[in-house]
Amino acid sequence: MQNNSKILLVGRASKNIGGNATGGISKHIEDLSKALIQNSIEPYIWDFKINKSYDVDGIHVLGLNNINMIKGILYSLIKLNILFSSHFSHLTLKNKFIVAIQTYHLKQIVEKYQFKTIHVHSLNRPITSFLRDRFPNQRIVITDHGFWQKKGISQNPKNKVYQNIVKNIDVSDKIITISKFSIEQFHAFNLPTEKTASIPNPIDILEIPFNKSIKKENIIFFNGYNESVSRKNIVKLVHALKTNSFFNNYKLVAIVNEEGRAYLNNQELDFKVEILGSQSWENVVALYNKSKILVVPSKSESFGLVYLEALAVGTPIIGFYKTVSEFKAILKLDIGEVFNDEEETAEELASKIKNTLSKNYNPETLRQAVKDNFDWNTQIYKFIELYKF
Repeated sequence: MQNNSKILLVGRASKNIGGNATGGISKHIEDLSKALIQNSIEPYIWDFKINKSYDVDGIHVLGLNNINMIKGILYSLIKLNILFSSHFSHLTLKNKFIVAIQTYHLKQIVEKYQFKTIHVHSLNRPITSFLRDRFPNQRIVITDHGFWQKKGISQNPKNKVYQNIVKNIDVSDKIITISKFSIEQFHAFNLPTEKTASIPNPIDILEIPFNKSIKKENIIFFNGYNESVSRKNIVKLVHALKTNSFFNNYKLVAIVNEEGRAYLNNQELDFKVEILGSQSWENVVALYNKSKILVVPSKSESFGLVYLEALAVGTPIIGFYKTVSEFKAILKLDIGEVFNDEEETAEELASKIKNTLSKNYNPETLRQAVKDNFDWNTQIYKFIELYKF
């Protein structure tokens, strides 16, 4: 390995490491950082939504304070001519402003630390082309976490969201895709795939302890805090549970955002419901352990990390058909059921939930299969190879 062992991860710092982000991407960045440390690589997370910089357990988190935001705006307007330069013509006015407040601080960081690679998390981030313009020899890797789910995207060449994605692909060295469905979306949007490399989102199996002593309760678990209604599809799940009195003996435990909470509070239901907001990781793992099933009937998923987390403690799943089908093929096990929201009804979802609840699953077998195929220890070398160490 070369002396320069610093990697910059452009994304959000999770609450677990002192940031304020929740959700799969921030947890992925956290786990990637920990895995890099175990391989003697120094991770830096640049999170423009926090205003402090600090170190935690060997991870360097770099925040953007108000002074650097002001310097960034001045630098972008005067030095880069961000409003009118052709270098930024692919960006919306909103994204030009986002880039403007980030430029100065990010430029200072890259110049100071001389990173081996900059790893940008999301193909939708507007800052990537700036990095290429200012640092033409810098290695840039991007992980696509579901570009097609970005609000307002279309294949219209004049669509700014689409233009930004095309530009980011052009300026990157490698694009990490995290599922076969992701590649299908590249083709559907007529995007080039020559730079893509497939790496599924790994999990840290040791962070998801399987507690054999916990007795499974009659809990149907919905873990869909982000886009609870619009994409994770809590509405379809509730409709399914309302179709059959069988579910009156079960409790729906739902981790949802405010929109999801408002929806559930307005329902008159015969079954019990426990409505939860954002939870600590320990609470989420405890719910995986004591639930009989995880049901997240999403309309779309870029990967579906919650499905793997549930399987890691032996809890069967029902979820987005593309994702669950891919997991079934990789794990070579019965892990639950697939659900296609476009073609299947609430009644059909209810039947699949009831069928899955009637089966006996071996938790140890499910956990071992997840460990063998998706643990960070089996996947981290693929990232390191892309970083060109």
